Amino acid sequence: ERVKSKALEIIASGEDLLKWSGDKGRARVLAGLERKLTGPAKAPKKLSRRVPKLIEGDLFRLPLGDGRYAFGRVLTKTERAFYSYISEQKRPPVDEVLESEALFVVGSTDDGFARRKWFVIGNRPLEARFREPIYFFHQPVGSDLCMVFDIWEPEREMAKPATECTDYEQWGAWSAVHCRDRILAALAGEECQWISRGPR
Repeated sequence: ERVKSKALEIIASGEDLLKWSGDKGRARVLAGLERKLTGPAKAPKKLSRRVPKLIEGDLFRLPLGDGRYAFGRVLTKTERAFYSYISEQKRPPVDEVLESEALFVVGSTDDGFARRKWFVIGNRPLEARFREPIYFFHQPVGSDLCMVFDIWEPEREMAKPATECTDYEQWGAWSAVHCRDRILAALAGEECQWISRGPR
C-alpha cells in the first residue's frame, strides 16, 4: 500500500512526465498504470510446482537462509549427494564445487525444486567416488531383520540380522529443510537431529 500510494502521488504530481518532456507515449503508460493501481486487484496467480527434469550428475544450489548457498548433486532418481562447499555466489565454478568433500548422501524429496528454492547450475559425469556402493537399510515393522541395499543396485537388497546393521544409515526421503539442517550440522561438526542410524 505504501508503494502504491507513492506511485499514485508521483503520477498525480506530473513530476515523472516532466522528466520525459511531456512525451505523449509516456503519458499513456502512466495513465494505464494509474488505472491498474486504482482498479480492482487481479486474483493472485499460483505458481506451478513443477520439478525440472533432473538427470544424473546435475549440480544444484540450495539456500542456507543466511545469504550463503550449499550445493548438491543428483545421483539417482531419489538419491542426492551434498558437498562441504559453501559460497555467497549463486554460480561458483562448477569444477571447484565438485572437487570439495561430499558431506553425505541421502534419499531426498524434490520439494526444494518444486518450491523453486533449489536450482540446477551445471552437469558433469559422476566421479568414481560416487560409483562405489552406497548402502542404506530399511527395517520392516516388527521384524528383527534389516534390508540392506546399495543405491546403485537396490533390487539386490540383502536381509541381515538387525544387530549387523548398526553401521548403516536408515534410508529416508529427506525434505529441503532437513537437508539444509543436516548440512549446517555437518559443517559445525555436529550430529543432525534427523539422522537415524542403526535398526530399532
